[in-house]
Amino acid sequence: MNKHYLVLLLFNFIFFGTLFSQENDTLTTSVKKNEERFFNITYGLCYSSFRDEATSPLFYNGSGLNIGIGSSKYSEKFQNELNFDLNLTANLSKIPDNQLYPQKKVAFFFNLPLYFHHIRFIEKYSTQKMKVYLGGAFVSNFNSRINPNLQNAAAGIEFLENFMLSSKVSFDISRTTPKNLKIWFLKKTFKPKERTLNLKLNIGILNFNYRPNYAYLSDSEINGSSTNWVKYYLNGYQLKMNGWALSSALEYERLKESGNRIKWSYNWSAYSAPGRFEPFQMAHHSVKFTLMFKR
Repeated sequence: MNKHYLVLLLFNFIFFGTLFSQENDTLTTSVKKNEERFFNITYGLCYSSFRDEATSPLFYNGSGLNIGIGSSKYSEKFQNELNFDLNLTANLSKIPDNQLYPQKKVAFFFNLPLYFHHIRFIEKYSTQKMKVYLGGAFVSNFNSRINPNLQNAAAGIEFLENFMLSSKVSFDISRTTPKNLKIWFLKKTFKPKERTLNLKLNIGILNFNYRPNYAYLSDSEINGSSTNWVKYYLNGYQLKMNGWALSSALEYERLKESGNRIKWSYNWSAYSAPGRFEPFQMAHHSVKFTLMFKR
């Protein structure tokens, strides 16, 4: 297992080292002065669907809440984004109708994703009203869920680590001149506004998962106070490189007169982690509202 961790750390070093080594080579003093930094607070609603054959071959679907914090950096040459979210949903099992036992079982799903991307402006494919960015992203998901109806196999956790190819297309939909609206005796003047519509797509290149070798049941040795309970609970877990990952986002972003920004977004992601034996699949939808405070 130690060898697998060394491989994962090596990929982290190469991935982020490559991204950040490019950042300072081409930036001039004038570009750095045009950098904008934001502290982000996010609220939203989410809907998740998952299937885990290590605990139960059932599909679970349910809605819940999303909160998050993060930071963003914008410049003429690149963009950075770092987000840490909490998604909490109550998911109902989807099983055939049966009068001998209750059909609906509730599983509480707890998802903690950490997301970072570094993307660079591609002038060749951009226009005055459309900007194209390409780069890399790293996503780390910690999942925890519990279904009390499964009794001794009620709980399950896993870690998903994904190195992804990241792309973004940003459309300038700003209102450049004032516009007047008149409906009978009502008059309204719309001031010029800086607005963008963003499309994001991330495709998994290297996909790691840290999951048990069969079911989420531990039967390792207990030796009194010498027992390491973390290792006891994670007994049988193995790090594997397999599966796939995709994510996308549609964002509407508007600049305020104060220099702050607001953003509405629809986000979708899907993961498949076969592990060693029993696969885990997850899809996640969320609608978010983000306050971006200029620093």
